[in-house]
Amino acid sequence: FISFGLLAKEKTITNVIYSEKGLAGKQTMTQLSASEYKGSLDLRWNNRVFQIDEKVSTNSKGMITQYESTGLSPFGAPINESFRYEDGYGLWESNKEDGRLEVSDNVLYLPANSAVVADNLMVSAMLKSMSNSVDLLPSGTARLTKLKSVTLSNESGNVEVYLYAINGLGFSPDFSWYDSDGNFFSKDISGFFKIIREGYSVKDFDKLKDIQNDAEQEYLEAVAAKNSHSYSKLLIKNTNLIDVINGEVIEGIDVLLKSGKVYQVNKNIKVSKSVPVIDGTSKSLLPGLWDMHGHLGKGDGMLNIAAGVTNVRDIGNNHENIMDIAVSYTHLTLPTIYSV
Repeated sequence: FISFGLLAKEKTITNVIYSEKGLAGKQTMTQLSASEYKGSLDLRWNNRVFQIDEKVSTNSKGMITQYESTGLSPFGAPINESFRYEDGYGLWESNKEDGRLEVSDNVLYLPANSAVVADNLMVSAMLKSMSNSVDLLPSGTARLTKLKSVTLSNESGNVEVYLYAINGLGFSPDFSWYDSDGNFFSKDISGFFKIIREGYSVKDFDKLKDIQNDAEQEYLEAVAAKNSHSYSKLLIKNTNLIDVINGEVIEGIDVLLKSGKVYQVNKNIKVSKSVPVIDGTSKSLLPGLWDMHGHLGKGDGMLNIAAGVTNVRDIGNNHENIMDIAVSYTHLTLPTIYSV
C-alpha cells in the first residue's frame, strides 16, 4: 500500500455500538484520499472480543483493487485476509479460503470479515448503478432497495438517512441505515446490538429502530403472502411416511390434512376434485423438526419453516426483541417459539 501523510481532506466516520449492558465498541472508516481508506472495528461483549483493522485501495469505479485486514474473531481465531486485482484477475487469501478468478474491474471484492469499509463501498456502488446492484467476488450479486428516509438533526446540522434492504448476502435481506454518501449510519441487530453514528442519541436510534422494524415486518409479511398457501383440505398422495413412534417407514401412503391438522392416513384416500393434491411419490413426509438452540431474529422464521423446523427453543435473546418477534410471528406462517 502507498503510505499517506496527513491530508487536508482526510475524513473519519465513527459509529458507536451498544449492547444491552452499555457501550460495547466502535467502528471507524477514514478516507485518506479519493482511492485509499482504512477501517477498524473493536467490539467487546459476553467475554468475546472482535477486532479488525483494514486497509483498502480502489480504482476509479470504486471497486477494491487491494485489501488487507488483520484482527481477532469473536472465538479467538486470528483474522488475516488479503485481496488484489491485477492483470484482469482477482486473487484473495484468508484463514477461511483462497482463490483466483478472471473478472472485470467492475466487480467488488467482499471480504469474509470487514470492519465497515467494504460494506460502504458496496452500497455506494449499488447507488451509482442503474440496476441498484453490484456483482461480487468471490461470487454473487448484491441488490439494494430503498425503503424509507428520515432527517435527523444534531449540533452539526441535518442529515438525511436511508433505510435499505440489501439482498444477495444471505438467505434474508440485511436492513440497515446509510447516509446520502452510502456510508453506514445505524442498525438494530435483533435487539442484541444498537449501532448509530457518533454524535447522535439513543433517542435517534430508537426512532430509526421503530421504522426499521416496521419496514422489516412489512417486507416479511409480503414474502410470506407470496410464498404461503392456505387450504381447508389438502391431500398428500403416495408418500413415504416416517413413523417416529414405531421407528418405521410406511411406503406409498396418503395423508389428508383438514384445517391444518392430520385428518386421515390411509392407502388410496378418495377426495373431491376441488381438494388440492400434492404428489408425494419418492418423497418422505415426517413430523416437524425442533431447533433446540435458537437465537431468533425476525427473518429466521420463514427459513426455519422452509427447512422443516416448526418449533424453536430460543435460549438466549433480548426480552423486548423476543416479545416483538413472537408478536410478528402471529402474522406469518412461522415456527412456534419456546423462550427459555
